Amino acid sequence: MRILFLILSWALLLTSCISATTFKTKDPEAQIFIEDSKETAQGKLAYRDRQWIFGHVNVRVEKKGCQTLHYQIHRADDFAPEGLFLGVITGGLGLLWMGKYWGTYDLDYQCTAGLH
Repeated sequence: MRILFLILSWALLLTSCISATTFKTKDPEAQIFIEDSKETAQGKLAYRDRQWIFGHVNVRVEKKGCQTLHYQIHRADDFAPEGLFLGVITGGLGLLWMGKYWGTYDLDYQCTAGLH
């Protein structure tokens, strides 16, 4: 019975560390890049990762002939109650995943022509 409890606890822990968000720009032609990743999209990008609470993702938004903007999005922007629950049953380990991304980030990107 104890082995089953440990297996279920670890399964919950591994699935709880996944956080998903969507990045959107006001300019539907702007290209969104997740740095250190091959993920890219135009205007809107759905993103998932397995970072812990103090992790972050670097996002770059650009459009040809316009200024490039950089954003750093932190995993701890929102509270994940499942991390607290897992922290209690796993002796604190689940607390590392108490933070998550907001559901959507509206990146305030407007083309400033001629800047790179």
